[in-house]
Amino acid sequence: MSARHWGWLRRTSEQPLGNPAIPNPSQRASVARFLLRAGGVAASLLVLAILLNARMAGNVTTSTELQFAELLTPEVRAELVIFGSSHASYGIHPGVLERAGVEVYNFAIAGSSPRYYLNWYENLFRRSPHRPSTILYAVDWFMFDENLWKRQFEDDSEYFPVELFLRLLVSPDTSRRTLIMNRYPLIKERFYFETIFVARTDYHDVAMEKFYHGYAPLEHRSSLAPRAIALHHDEHQVRALETLLSMIQEDGLDVVFVQVPEYLGGRSIQGESPTVVDEVVHRTRLPYLNYNGERVGEINSDPALFSDWGHLNEKGSHRFSELLLQDLAKEELLPPWRLRSGSKPLAQAHLP
Repeated sequence: MSARHWGWLRRTSEQPLGNPAIPNPSQRASVARFLLRAGGVAASLLVLAILLNARMAGNVTTSTELQFAELLTPEVRAELVIFGSSHASYGIHPGVLERAGVEVYNFAIAGSSPRYYLNWYENLFRRSPHRPSTILYAVDWFMFDENLWKRQFEDDSEYFPVELFLRLLVSPDTSRRTLIMNRYPLIKERFYFETIFVARTDYHDVAMEKFYHGYAPLEHRSSLAPRAIALHHDEHQVRALETLLSMIQEDGLDVVFVQVPEYLGGRSIQGESPTVVDEVVHRTRLPYLNYNGERVGEINSDPALFSDWGHLNEKGSHRFSELLLQDLAKEELLPPWRLRSGSKPLAQAHLP
């Protein structure tokens, strides 16, 4: 054995017995102090995040938040409710329809597709403590085009009950990133960080001070110049609507379809036919009031009634809601008229 190996062996044998990997008391105390400081910093950051999250949640009020609140803890307990996209959300005033003597609530949500409503209905509406008798479903000729719908059900996770949030979190069909990113205002409102200090209402030019039963008027004004729209229908959306209608039928609710008037001079439809929605709706043999088709009228050509080609302004929504009320009454499609007249159920009714 070489002298080098003998030297190494002698040095090793002179070392004290024990595991050199085990830290001495001084090292353990140092690690404990570090962990204590790190834990303190983490706890402080967590408390700060909770406080900021609560602050931002209290400083942001949206129509969607109030709609979810009515759904989960009903106060209006409406007999007639409205489903649909922003065209209905800004275009149908519940207060006008309530002149018929029936409570009305507008659950139309901007950017909501049939797939959104299918999830919304199955997970929330069906479980609500109150159930209406009639649904006024506002359809759009572009409602089956997935390229035009960006809102996912998970986008509104901030308003979900804890039970629903946890159930969706473990579901393989859920977009978990979207679900989590929209659960907490501190993350959801990260591009509107000023809401920590300043209260804000909704994300668009919506007059929340005029909010009533789910409705708030749209105040912005855009160009009404013709806009080209490339239309493509997606079968997933068609099937979602059909599944939704089956659920509604199972629950014994009446449905009346309506298409909210648009400024017809402000759109140019390209691609597939916009009448596909009409064909799907007509197959249901349910009442359908189409104000861009058979019932087109003066509203469709009056630019003073629109914020843009697809959305009525406050004046337009009042004007249309009055017309809609007249037509619903004439066709005996509102709950009080149906009950008083003893007419046949809505599922068997037909437009002239």
